[in-house]
Amino acid sequence: MTRREYQMSEEQHATLLDACKPVPCMKIGSYVPRNPQENANAAWLSLGREMGFDSSTVKPVPGKDSRIFTADSVTEAIDDGWVYDEDDWDDEDDWDDEDE
Repeated sequence: MTRREYQMSEEQHATLLDACKPVPCMKIGSYVPRNPQENANAAWLSLGREMGFDSSTVKPVPGKDSRIFTADSVTEAIDDGWVYDEDDWDDEDDWDDEDE
């Protein structure tokens, strides 16, 4: 896969930072909300699908703005046998189940 540099918008950056914040909750029954790490991972996955990169390969670029990062391009990953199904992009609950 080819690693390339990406730059997210201010809005995308704000969304990503908001996803990392703790979620206030009251525990009622056995429901437990996603923790900040799970929310951040879902936000990166969503951003990767939007911008065309593999969210598990994101790395910061030292010395550059926090909105700039490198990652493997998804278009290159198509040749390796995995492609996002556009019909599933809006269904975040299924994203974690793709590898099972």
